[in-house]
Amino acid sequence: MSSYNQILAGDARDGKPVGRPAFAATQHALHNGTTITSGGTAVTAASGKTVRLMTFDFSISAAANVVFKRGSTELYRTPKLAADTPYTVILGAGHGILADAAGNITATSSAAADLTGTIGYVEQ
Repeated sequence: MSSYNQILAGDARDGKPVGRPAFAATQHALHNGTTITSGGTAVTAASGKTVRLMTFDFSISAAANVVFKRGSTELYRTPKLAADTPYTVILGAGHGILADAAGNITATSSAAADLTGTIGYVEQ
């Protein structure tokens, strides 16, 4: 998965100039069968850094939804995903979803599942 440096955000409807550059995922968490049934670590943040989730390019091993959290704060919930099907998501129209505080991001599934793929993010 690339860093999405070419993504542009904004349009006439949101009052922002068309073609305004969005954030770019500068780091990527790679997963190969990470168990997320009861909350596996999705992104490990550097000490004192807040994570902005930018992109997902992954599949899960069972039909389930996936919830991304920082501590007990839910950041993003997928709809129910089909098992072993690749999904690519660019969050927040290229602006990502900023965690409420510094710390690691966990992923939890609604059924017993493993996550395989890449999560793009920015540390702030």
